[in-house]
Amino acid sequence: MSTEDGRLQTHSSHSNDASDPGFMYKQQWVQDLVSQLCLFVQTNTDWMGVRDEIDRPARVLDYACGNGALSKALADVTTHTTFRGIDSSAAQVQRFNDAAQALPDDSQLRMLAAQGNLQEEDAKFESAEWYHFDVALISMALHHVSSPSDMLKKLASRVSTGGCVVIAEFLTEETHLLGDQGHGKWPGFTKQSLQQAMEQAGLVDVEMRTDPKPTVIPAEFGGNKQIVFAKGRTVAS
Repeated sequence: MSTEDGRLQTHSSHSNDASDPGFMYKQQWVQDLVSQLCLFVQTNTDWMGVRDEIDRPARVLDYACGNGALSKALADVTTHTTFRGIDSSAAQVQRFNDAAQALPDDSQLRMLAAQGNLQEEDAKFESAEWYHFDVALISMALHHVSSPSDMLKKLASRVSTGGCVVIAEFLTEETHLLGDQGHGKWPGFTKQSLQQAMEQAGLVDVEMRTDPKPTVIPAEFGGNKQIVFAKGRTVAS
């Protein structure tokens, strides 16, 4: 879950990082939202492309990873899968890496995050460790970038051919909200606009699953929403 520009997060105050959304994590509705996201990923691992095989463990890139809640949720239901997180907030990266320490001793190295932003050049993300993923996951962050299709294209470039880019976002019927950076209102995507962005990024076989349970959100943050999970497969460029 992302941390830029006041994005929806799920963690407690951790530092003086201006981009740290830690205060949000104390709110019950945010905790409930994170639990809802975690439950989905734990019960849809095959659909997402997270195949936990001992001879070829899956590799997951968790972009705008926040406190690592989704990676930790997946780590709890897998044995061999590894997770690499990227977040713009140093405090969130620390939380992600702290979450890894809650795993059993022999699994702690399965989770590791680094501070950064794939929309900017950064040499540390050019090593092989940050490529050839089976899944790239971006949760509640895509609506904060100026060009969703460009962001998805960058994520797809980190995924092996045939792997998946997976998105979690709020559904909306108000297409004019796309890209809205206003405070106090959380934009989202229609299914059509989300599919269009994925196809523009070169993803194929796009599929979506809507969580039937409404997400309870205070009116000052836009009111109740529904979450859609979308995945698209990468192809050889």
